[in-house]
Amino acid sequence: MSDNQPTDLPVKVTLSELLNASEGVSEALAEGAGGAEGGMSPERLEQLRRSVDLKVDAEGRWWHEGEPFTHPRLISYFNRQLGWRGGEATLNIGGRWCYVACDVTPFLILKLELDEDLGLFACLNTEERLPLKGLELQGEVLFAQLKEDRLARLSRHAQAQCATWLREATLTEPEASSGFALERAGRVWPIRQGSEPSRSATS
Repeated sequence: MSDNQPTDLPVKVTLSELLNASEGVSEALAEGAGGAEGGMSPERLEQLRRSVDLKVDAEGRWWHEGEPFTHPRLISYFNRQLGWRGGEATLNIGGRWCYVACDVTPFLILKLELDEDLGLFACLNTEERLPLKGLELQGEVLFAQLKEDRLARLSRHAQAQCATWLREATLTEPEASSGFALERAGRVWPIRQGSEPSRSATS
């Protein structure tokens, strides 16, 4: 610990501190904070960023300290602030950010939309509309590859959509290693076979 390291910092950052940009600890979570200039070691900064008890479960529901979020506007706001850094989920609030625990991925595809000229698009819980870069079956759950190597889980509704487009792959479609592909409006999206999903341990 450096000589100018604050000694009165709590062991964790509360959700209220993160949201309200209170003076002190939450300001340390700002982009570019920490290090010698911020008076906080990188290790301590990392610890604080992991101390906010937030989680997104496999169905896209938010939890804080074991309690589910119930306010629709707050849920929608948090969904829009989801990020992805180095293979881990993050929440970005007013220039500050922290890690978020999740079951595999916090990104949930609410529905699929077909553009006959541009391909298949995913409508996400983040309110983004992104083109699919690939489909992968992990166990019994279908995932889609999105930008920045982000993986998104298909919601039950989106998987039900896929069920109406699903067919067995042919020998001329070796990229469909799961044995299945989606076909609609004359276009085909092979589904590769992935491994069983591993749960994120971010906390």
